[in-house]
Amino acid sequence: MKKHLMNHRILLCLLLLASCSEKEASTSEATPVTPLTVDEVVALGRIEPASQIVALAGEVSGIVSEINISEGDSAKKGAVIVTLRHEIESAQLQLAKEQYQTQLAQIKSDQINVEQAKIDLSNQAKTRERLRSLTENLAETQQTLDDAESAFQQQKLQVDQLNQVVVLNQRKLAELQAGIHQAEATLNQKYIIAPMDGRVLRLDVIEGDAVSGGVGIGDFAPNSPTSAICEIDELFATKVAVGQTAYVRLFGETEKLASGRVVQVGAYLKQKSLFTDKAGESEDRRVREARIVLDNAADLLYNTRVECVIDISGN
Repeated sequence: MKKHLMNHRILLCLLLLASCSEKEASTSEATPVTPLTVDEVVALGRIEPASQIVALAGEVSGIVSEINISEGDSAKKGAVIVTLRHEIESAQLQLAKEQYQTQLAQIKSDQINVEQAKIDLSNQAKTRERLRSLTENLAETQQTLDDAESAFQQQKLQVDQLNQVVVLNQRKLAELQAGIHQAEATLNQKYIIAPMDGRVLRLDVIEGDAVSGGVGIGDFAPNSPTSAICEIDELFATKVAVGQTAYVRLFGETEKLASGRVVQVGAYLKQKSLFTDKAGESEDRRVREARIVLDNAADLLYNTRVECVIDISGN
């Protein structure tokens, strides 16, 4: 009897389980799955000028003789930031200018000689005509007229020669002028200047340091709106577009620091470059760069790490 009762209970339990399974299956089939909607994309970024930070570098190697503009100071385009020693270049420029002035004086002297020679030629011409008239009237000999003609031709040749000297010296003057321009250009290479209006962010040299041509010695921020450059994971790369609204916040926080719009997106996927030191990231992960120009963000320090939140709800 007990055995029969136990079998009956087991059978009842099995029937109940089967009934529950059928209800769950029916419920699962009847309830549609709602797809996940993403309205925002969050990406890591950093603050920088919209025109990007420019590396300061000299054209040639040299020794720093003077720091003209310090870190944090503003500078106009063309302002000298760092001066390299240039005693030799300055002397070469001075010599070129002196040679130019000497040549210029020589040309002025040659031109005076030409004018005097022309006056003499004119007098020779008058003398020749007077003697020709006298010869025709038998008041002067033919020999005298021939001598006057010879003197006239010699004077005319001298005028031509002096004009040639002036032309040659003017060519030499032009060469000396080019030499001045070259010496000025060589001297100007000894100055590291501001490429545009902006501010010196960093200088890695002091007076007496040796610098190499083309090697960066600091950073320069052009005057431009503040922006955030960020990297969008490839999973959401196609969701980001120019014109979308966005804001930035400090890493791990929720307070908005500044708002703006996406003004530029990359044309292709690339390897991560902004924050490659993030622990556990995959090396083969691709990202798409985006730039956000921010409003009222003058207080944000360049190179600050931020989270960029982009509204993609319109997509």
